[in-house]
Amino acid sequence: MESSTSTVQEVKRDGQSSSAKLKERVVKYSPSRSDNYATLRGLAYFCRYLSYCVIILTVPFWLALFAALGGPGGGEATAQIAAGLGVFVLILIIIALFIVFLFFGILSEMVFVQLDTEANTRQTAIILEKQLRSLSD
Repeated sequence: MESSTSTVQEVKRDGQSSSAKLKERVVKYSPSRSDNYATLRGLAYFCRYLSYCVIILTVPFWLALFAALGGPGGGEATAQIAAGLGVFVLILIIIALFIVFLFFGILSEMVFVQLDTEANTRQTAIILEKQLRSLSD
């Protein structure tokens, strides 16, 4: 509490109090718009949709794994898939695609969090400045 009141009522310097200097000084903030950082926002959407595409690409590998393990439609096709790719390779491919999905999903969310943090910081600065100006009155 003491630090906030001491900030507003500082010692006079150059014949003018700090509250008077605060009233004279106008800080301009650029407005928080939805189109700020359009490229960064586009990159985040690209990563999000790329992660969705990776999940869609795993479907054929899941089907191949299901067929290799003796699911319906077995017979010669099952033997060919199991011999050609191998169950172990299919499992590794599915795990790798899942890791890629997580990477791009997390990357897109990190970018969106940074953009939200920037907008919130801008709004908080405006609110704090208004409060400081109201204290100095």
